[in-house]
Amino acid sequence: MNIIQGLLEKRGINVTNSRVSGPRARLLQQADSMLLKLSKVKSVTELDSKTTTQNWWSPMPNQDQRRIIMRYGGMTVDGTSTFVANSLDAITATMKAYKQAIEETSDADWAHEESKRKKK
Repeated sequence: MNIIQGLLEKRGINVTNSRVSGPRARLLQQADSMLLKLSKVKSVTELDSKTTTQNWWSPMPNQDQRRIIMRYGGMTVDGTSTFVANSLDAITATMKAYKQAIEETSDADWAHEESKRKKK
């Protein structure tokens, strides 16, 4: 490590040489981002939005439930949609479970999803 990198890391800056590229790494990065957003929310109504692709939760609840689905690269991941109670606890718990499931996979497990995206 060169001296500049050491000084930056000492100040809490994470130095990287490349962007996260594989689907597993991108999903983990997205899961962390969603959990960080949730940690800053005080009320479930703050999850309401006008856009549908920025978060893993739906922009509005459907009755007393909210849809959760994995996303990366602006697209959903097939087979990952679920409905949970429209509460911060339920949504956060589901996000944590999604992240744990992703952590148990390998890059090879996501090869099919990545190949689908390249065809489009």
